[in-house]
Amino acid sequence: MRAGQGTLAAVLVAAATTAPAVTVPEREDARSGAPVWKWAGQGVALRAMGRPPDHARAFFIGRGFPDAAARRYARSCVFGMTLRNRAAGGPIRHDLSEWRVRTGDGSRPPLPEARWQQRWRAMGVSERARTAFGWATFPTAETMGEGGYIMGMVAMGLAPGSRFDLILKWHRDGTSRELVLEGLRCPQSAKSNPQEG
Repeated sequence: MRAGQGTLAAVLVAAATTAPAVTVPEREDARSGAPVWKWAGQGVALRAMGRPPDHARAFFIGRGFPDAAARRYARSCVFGMTLRNRAAGGPIRHDLSEWRVRTGDGSRPPLPEARWQQRWRAMGVSERARTAFGWATFPTAETMGEGGYIMGMVAMGLAPGSRFDLILKWHRDGTSRELVLEGLRCPQSAKSNPQEG
């Protein structure tokens, strides 16, 4: 992981062979100013956008979350992810439990929806708000036909400002493929709202 750089390298591993590294620049979303990365190849297209804590918090408060629960999720390095199947002639399958968030301290999967739902029940979050959370969250596992896509929020479980590599895995035609996105950063809230960052 190369912390502090404004680009990320994407390394695709198909079967047992490694493809050349691809440099993907960190861009700024025109509407929110949040960092965003886009990559396409090997039959998929990916978009990853960091959600600043103040944006994520407001999103879930607007869906009935109490402030403490919305703040807890918002400060866990939330990314809006979109994954598209652009492969001709076949479905692709992903399972979030196979993805890895890699830092200098090791690697582990992103925090799954089921774990958050347990926390929300323990915190007394309403069923209506928990349902809205489920709809807004990136699916834990999904099979997409040609042209299909999935999208939603993923919590990486890191503090705002952290840098990490994200290792994505998907399956097509009995073959596993991996994409390593290096140097992603967890957004911080706007300086005008430091209590959220």
